[in-house]
Amino acid sequence: NAPAFQQKIPLLVISRGIETDLNVATVWKELQTELSEMSHISHHIIAKESRHAIHFYEPELVIREIQQFIDKIRLTPRTP
Repeated sequence: NAPAFQQKIPLLVISRGIETDLNVATVWKELQTELSEMSHISHHIIAKESRHAIHFYEPELVIREIQQFIDKIRLTPRTP
């Protein structure tokens, strides 16, 4: 019963780059891509040196990507 996701909501997806279960890897990548395509204002990046807890493996990457994404959103003209 949840409302549909609004495609104008900014969405940053940071996916792990190291897979531990190759049986799940293909489906996981597809789902992460699908998630990133839910918004017209999105960015998807792969954290190549990370497993599941990306913020532990590559905290600088997470901080940098969030900061850059926020800057991009601030510079993007808004449409109603």
